[in-house]
Amino acid sequence: MENDNNLQQSILEKIEHGKIKMKPRYFFVIGSALIASGLLLFVVLSAFFVNHISYLSRTSPTLSFAGIGPRGIPAFLSTFPWVSLIIASLSIVGGIFLLKKYDFSYKTNFVKLIVIFVISIIVMGIIVDKSGINEPFTHMGPMRGFYQQQFDSDDWVVGVITSHAGNLLSLYSPTLGTIKVQISNNTHIPPHLIIRNEEQLTIFGSWDNDIFVAEDIYAPRFPNFPRPSGAPVSPRNFR
Repeated sequence: MENDNNLQQSILEKIEHGKIKMKPRYFFVIGSALIASGLLLFVVLSAFFVNHISYLSRTSPTLSFAGIGPRGIPAFLSTFPWVSLIIASLSIVGGIFLLKKYDFSYKTNFVKLIVIFVISIIVMGIIVDKSGINEPFTHMGPMRGFYQQQFDSDDWVVGVITSHAGNLLSLYSPTLGTIKVQISNNTHIPPHLIIRNEEQLTIFGSWDNDIFVAEDIYAPRFPNFPRPSGAPVSPRNFR
């Protein structure tokens, strides 16, 4: 207590002799406004990119790849929106940094405050996704590329069966249209899988000109898969 009184007296003396100058009130007002604006910006950014991750996760096959096993891991890693995850994480870190500047952060358990802050951002992002805000962006100029969904690659394709005859399937892919898939005796097909129209498939294999030769077939589902709309058979000469 005595040390605090001495420190207070020392500071008052320095102020009286002009050795310490009090900053004007507007300095603190502007500083508080900048901190609040920065925190709001980080909250909006992090919530938007969490929303973007949530949207792509439920409208693309990314998460279904993770459930396939070792064969699906490379496809999961190549389709997951890592850029959005990085930006969302950096925005959350920036928000936590600014949150620490507020007085109330020293009067409570800061770890608990961080957990509440992060959970709030995640919940907010999911709510924004469920609000339908993303759908207009998927058709909006430069934003279309940011919302680009991947349903095919050089060694896998995701689609639904539109017709089948013998060892040849017609498979609708949202990015390729209707393609031909060839099944052979060496193709691995789960025992429970029934090849029938409207069945959603994830097929690993390779391209032989315009025909995709299947090696492994899986049938994970995600509810928002785009359904075919009478798309014609599309050659792969544009790939």
